[in-house]
Amino acid sequence: MSLLALVPSTLTCSHERAQGSFLNTGPADPIILVRPAEGEPWVGVFYGGGYDYPAAAHGLLIGWPDEVSFCVVYAGGATVVRADAPHEAFEIETFPITGVLVAPAQGLVVFADFTSFTAYGRTGLKWRAEVATDEATLSHVEDDALVGGGFVAGSNQPVRVDLATGKLAD
Repeated sequence: MSLLALVPSTLTCSHERAQGSFLNTGPADPIILVRPAEGEPWVGVFYGGGYDYPAAAHGLLIGWPDEVSFCVVYAGGATVVRADAPHEAFEIETFPITGVLVAPAQGLVVFADFTSFTAYGRTGLKWRAEVATDEATLSHVEDDALVGGGFVAGSNQPVRVDLATGKLAD
């Protein structure tokens, strides 16, 4: 994969998730040239969630647990796309995305918004956990638990979530 500044006019481009003309993208919309192991190369233009405030997670390109797809995180939103079948794509059901944590040993990608953590695996959504009233943050994986924090009961508190079930751990 390559991050492009402009879509080459000589390349045939199509992707049903993109809106408008590929040659008239916004100045910061990620444009990615994908060369899958099998199939033709294609270009994807990703518009993100439109949440350009500092709380939004920084732009990321993440390999997906199925080892065929990838995830583009941008402007508070995220899209997962199969590299070999770009029309097989879905949006992450979290908004705005304020943090991302990859747990490769568990085959999960976890997204944070202001109040919850949402985990996806090879085939899609695994669980969603409400963890805070505000400022939910992802930190790291410790054993089989996701460690983070959030504003709970009037102060910032540590949060532990079982990665297998999404239940709050003691």
